[in-house]
Amino acid sequence: MTDIFRYFIRKNWKEAGKTLTNEDIDGLGIEFYKYLDETLTEEVKDKIIPKTPMDIIMDESILKHNGFHPAYTLHFTDFIKKMKD
Repeated sequence: MTDIFRYFIRKNWKEAGKTLTNEDIDGLGIEFYKYLDETLTEEVKDKIIPKTPMDIIMDESILKHNGFHPAYTLHFTDFIKKMKD
């Protein structure tokens, strides 16, 4: 999970990826996955959370955002908004 989430942050938010340490990103990832556990059903999580790095690399769907399901990215932005409040 940690490598996948680090890649997600660094690929989608380049500036944040440069300033945050691995430990910062890992802590954020833990909180984000807790948020997903509280918000989503197991079925939905199975559909949007990549299982392995190969899932990201090998999936060439044009609907994916840097290898991630769009819902994953949207839930992350919602999570950040809720953290700010």
